[in-house]
Amino acid sequence: MKTVPIKSPYIRAIENNLLEAVTVGRGLRVEINGHWLRLSPRWWRAFPSDYEKACFAFLEKSLRPGDAAFDIGSHVGLFALIMAQLVGPGGNVVAFEPNPSAQRFLNRHVRLNHLNGQITVEPIALSDKAGEATLYAGPVTADSGSPADPGSSLYAQNHLTTPIAVPVSTVDDYCSRNQITPRVMKLDVEGYERFVIEGAAATLAQGEAQVVFGYTAELDALLHREGSRGPGVRARLAGYDAWLGRVRREAEIRGEDLWVYLLSDHGMVDVERTVDVMGRLAGLSVRWPEDYLAFFDSTFARFWWRKQGAREAVRAALEGIPGRWLDEATLAREGVRFPDRDYGDDLFLLDPGVLMVPSFMGREPVAAMHGYDAAHPAMAALLWSNRPVPESVRHLRDVRGFLEAEVAALARAVA
Repeated sequence: MKTVPIKSPYIRAIENNLLEAVTVGRGLRVEINGHWLRLSPRWWRAFPSDYEKACFAFLEKSLRPGDAAFDIGSHVGLFALIMAQLVGPGGNVVAFEPNPSAQRFLNRHVRLNHLNGQITVEPIALSDKAGEATLYAGPVTADSGSPADPGSSLYAQNHLTTPIAVPVSTVDDYCSRNQITPRVMKLDVEGYERFVIEGAAATLAQGEAQVVFGYTAELDALLHREGSRGPGVRARLAGYDAWLGRVRREAEIRGEDLWVYLLSDHGMVDVERTVDVMGRLAGLSVRWPEDYLAFFDSTFARFWWRKQGAREAVRAALEGIPGRWLDEATLAREGVRFPDRDYGDDLFLLDPGVLMVPSFMGREPVAAMHGYDAAHPAMAALLWSNRPVPESVRHLRDVRGFLEAEVAALARAVA
């Protein structure tokens, strides 16, 4: 049996306090993708050395000394720090972060890296109109991806967030008032991206960008709440259509040939029933985390066996639940059978349309979910373009090569 160490949050807190004392408040140096930074003891282990490598590479290619850049939804400031290194003393980075809990770490990281003169911290939210809004602020932890760190959003509330009133501006208003035009804007605003982009229409229209990349989790959140046939989902799709129409008309006015690509990274299956996997296991003589470790996702459960007999007992307990244990061939085909079994010794996947409630994802059911068998029709992702898409592009793994070829073609077209 494999022994998996478990570190208590109390032990981690003691470690952080000791490190704080030893470093006399100067933080700890950490290297991320070749960039050296100083982070507080609570955060120096939160980011692996290759964290968001593709995003770092994009910033390195896009930002030049003297540029201005916006980090919208800055969190604890990691990307703002990198942006400041790239634009240099003559540049300007604005970090927008309305969550007071995140602001505390953000301001400290700016000071630790002696970047007060290059990074301006704005404790405001951005949207499509100025005023005041309710921010559902979550606690900020260094356990990235943990259910205890739900993020903060103007869009959605859950049982771990606290509503607070925050000032709101728009990108266009901010740029006009401060006479600044960012070369790069990074957005991470928990599903509110569309509103930020709509509030940046004038700034984007006068810019010289050859490539504009936008990401939003808004439709994903709506699908979870309403299901595939929900009125909000239909309204949001219509909104995207209208926004693309405005972008197309703006391109025509400027005499530009607009290339458009729409990509979803997964599908969505309407939920038909729920099952209580955790409750089924609670009555066993083998217990977690003593006898086995488990991660209960909304559509599957992963297990690491620690004591003899735990595997057999758990497998027997889950008999009759609509789902299946994934065999070695399936795990290898899906790319999750690692040599050290970090993803789990065994994985139990629920049937499409069946939702695990409760799970580590929440206590209440949702209307739709993803994370089922990729062969299910509703799990298919979408790639649409007004440009020809080769027949060979049939998997998410194929998309990067296709888009890189398109960027190269664009470079040749504008040369």
